[in-house]
Amino acid sequence: MHLFGLFKGLVIGGSLMLLAAGCASVSLQEDPEDYREEAAALLAHLEANPDDAEALRDLGIIYLRTARYTAAQERLESAYAQRPDEAETLFHYALALELNNQPDEALALYARYTDVARVSPYRARMAGRYRWLNRELIRQDIQARLADETAFSNAPPGTIGVFPFAYQGTDNRFAPLGRGLAEMMTNDLTQVQALTVVERLRVQVLLDEIDLARQTDGAIDPATAPRAGRLLGAQQLVSGTFDVPDGERLRLNAAVFSVEAEPVGLDTRDDVLDNLFTLQKDLVFGIIDELGITLTREEREAIDEVPTRNLQAFLAYSRGLEAEDNGQFEQAASFFQQAQTLDPSFSQAGQQAEATATGPGGQPEQQLGPRRPGGRGPGAGGPPDLVHARNQNLNNTVGRTYVPGEDHRRPAAEAADAGAADPDALPTPLPPPSREGN
Repeated sequence: MHLFGLFKGLVIGGSLMLLAAGCASVSLQEDPEDYREEAAALLAHLEANPDDAEALRDLGIIYLRTARYTAAQERLESAYAQRPDEAETLFHYALALELNNQPDEALALYARYTDVARVSPYRARMAGRYRWLNRELIRQDIQARLADETAFSNAPPGTIGVFPFAYQGTDNRFAPLGRGLAEMMTNDLTQVQALTVVERLRVQVLLDEIDLARQTDGAIDPATAPRAGRLLGAQQLVSGTFDVPDGERLRLNAAVFSVEAEPVGLDTRDDVLDNLFTLQKDLVFGIIDELGITLTREEREAIDEVPTRNLQAFLAYSRGLEAEDNGQFEQAASFFQQAQTLDPSFSQAGQQAEATATGPGGQPEQQLGPRRPGGRGPGAGGPPDLVHARNQNLNNTVGRTYVPGEDHRRPAAEAADAGAADPDALPTPLPPPSREGN
């Protein structure tokens, strides 16, 4: 076995999943003296073997832990150039870029978490960092726009954002559907080549930053649309309301707002709750028609696809979106898992469950855990017995390191409690009434 393949058991502080909000952080600024012998051994090895990717990676991680971020980036970049698909290298190289104030480059690497096998702990860590860093970059951009709104001109035509639908009813079980409807509409509009769609997260960050939902009861109006459009970088905005007046029927109202023209209201959609997805698709096609866009056959077929027809699953998914927006990541993951349990074909719910299960990501200082037993640690004296320490740590590393290959497990479905009853679940919809005479 490669000398430095197991060396990480001594040097790199364990395979730690992302710490959730509120957990104690771990400082990256550790004492370089604690790593003096390990670093010296790696440097000596690299003099004779300058292209050893594992040794470059391990030395780069030591530099990360001791706050030598530029040196860390240089070593990890060299390791990444040789082994761009190795999960441990990929994660730590991205972390080095982030700590060296290169967040866009780091984000692009974190986004590759889907390329990493599910059995690898680095998949979850990368997913968490991606979500956290992406949200922070969006927040910084929105704050910059708020600080000097005049510096941002209107976005070009074809840019559009969808706001959560405001609930006007009294039965709070249905309120989360406003987020789910907006998410589905956003996903559908991304299928249209002629449109550039603002991601839902950016809309939510804007709502959080200026408390627009409270100011307008959750719905955009002509007075706030131009400002909201500038802050989002969107030319058009979609906003609306919904209600489930008797627990069995759904009423949808929506309008398309332009930052330069009067809003255009769309016809009210009203049907049994069981036809929620039909109503939502009709609304999307109405928006596209109002924008004067002619769809291709492929675009129309893509929009027609429904991620789930299970209302209970969709409500659970909508609750997950609401919990995620509120920073309740563990609860969000539970709702997403429940959604996929209710409808195993609801792949979007499974993807969200995996991504949110890692928590918010937190600051970069939270990403490296304590060193495994067998490391020198503060105050340890004398040179370490590397071979003995590696052998001692072998069992600790089994199952925690990157294992290449395809993984067909469905962790979200495995973790969900399929038998749990939800006291707030949607009532079982009645069969659709006859449409004769309508």
